[in-house]
Amino acid sequence: MASTMRALIYDYDTRVVEKPLPPIPRGWVLVRVEWAAWTGLEEAIVAGHLGVEPGVVLGHAGYGVVVELGVAAPSWLASKKVAVGRLPAPYTIPSYRKRLWALIDEIAPLPGIVYNGWLAEYTALPSSALTEITISLEDEKYYALSTPAAIAMVAAHWLATRARGNRYAVVGGGLVAIMASLAAQEVYGYELTLYSSDLRWEKIAEELGVNMEHIRRLGDHTRPLAAVFIATLDAYDSYRAVESVRHDGDILLHPVYVHETPPILPRCSYRLITSFPADTGAYLLRKLGSRKLEKLVAVMDTLEKPPVPRPRPALIVKIGARKAGKGLE
Repeated sequence: MASTMRALIYDYDTRVVEKPLPPIPRGWVLVRVEWAAWTGLEEAIVAGHLGVEPGVVLGHAGYGVVVELGVAAPSWLASKKVAVGRLPAPYTIPSYRKRLWALIDEIAPLPGIVYNGWLAEYTALPSSALTEITISLEDEKYYALSTPAAIAMVAAHWLATRARGNRYAVVGGGLVAIMASLAAQEVYGYELTLYSSDLRWEKIAEELGVNMEHIRRLGDHTRPLAAVFIATLDAYDSYRAVESVRHDGDILLHPVYVHETPPILPRCSYRLITSFPADTGAYLLRKLGSRKLEKLVAVMDTLEKPPVPRPRPALIVKIGARKAGKGLE
C-alpha cells in the first residue's frame, strides 16, 4: 500500500489533493472507500452554513471495506463492509472541540465536519461510528446512501408513532427529507408532506409521489404540529418549523444538529437522531429499487470537484483505491 491518496478537501471551496494516508487513532479503523456521496450537507459547508475547519476531507456518507484495525478497535470489523450508523462518543475524536449546546457532551458530529469524511480513497473513522452492511443491493453504488437513508427511516418511524390523529411534517427539501417521505409511504404506510423554502427538487419529488410545499404553507392550518422532523440547516425554515409546533410538541433533529444549534423553544421536547444503523438504510434502498433511486442520484465516475449547485439531490462518487503502479493498491 502506498503512502498517499487522493482526497476532496474543504478549503473555503473544494479541491482534490494528494495527501498522506490518515493515521489510525486508538479505537479507529482504516477504510478503503468504494463509493461516497455529496449531498446538501456538503453543499451547505461550501456555502458557509456549517463551520468546518479548512483541510478537512468532506463527505458524511459513503461505504467501504475495513482494511486495517487501530489499537483497541473491535476485531469483528476486519474486512467488513461498513457505513456510518451512529454518532461516535466525543472522547474518541482527537481533534474534537466542545461546543455550546448540551448534547455535544455525549456525542460527536458526523464525519466530514470535525474529522475527515468519505470523499477520499481511504478514510480513518472511529469504530464506534460504524455499522456493518449485510443487506444486498442490486447496484452497489447505492450503498453510498446508506447513512442518509437510515436517518430517513428513523425519522419516518418516529413520526409514525405520533401520526395517529395528529398533524406532523418534515421540514426540508433535500435527500433525507425526500427519503423520509418515501420511507413513510413504502415502509410505514402513511403520507408525509415536506415543507421547504428551497423547491428545486419539487419536480423530482412529484415524480416519486412525494408532496412538497413551500415553507409558508406550514402555518396555513388551524391545528399546530404535534411533531416535526427538521432535516434542513436553513435558519428561516428551521425557525418556522419550531414556531409551528404546539406547546407540548416533539421536535426531531437531523444528526448534523449536534454541530449546529437549532432554534430552541423551552415548551417543546427535542430529540436528536444519534443511531441509524446502516442496514436500516440499506433496507430502504432495496425497497425503493434502482428505478426510484436513479431519480435522486447523479453519478460521478472519478473523484473530482463536484458541481455546485448539484444536479440531483445526491451525487454519488466512484472512489475505489488506485491500482498498484498508480498510487494505492
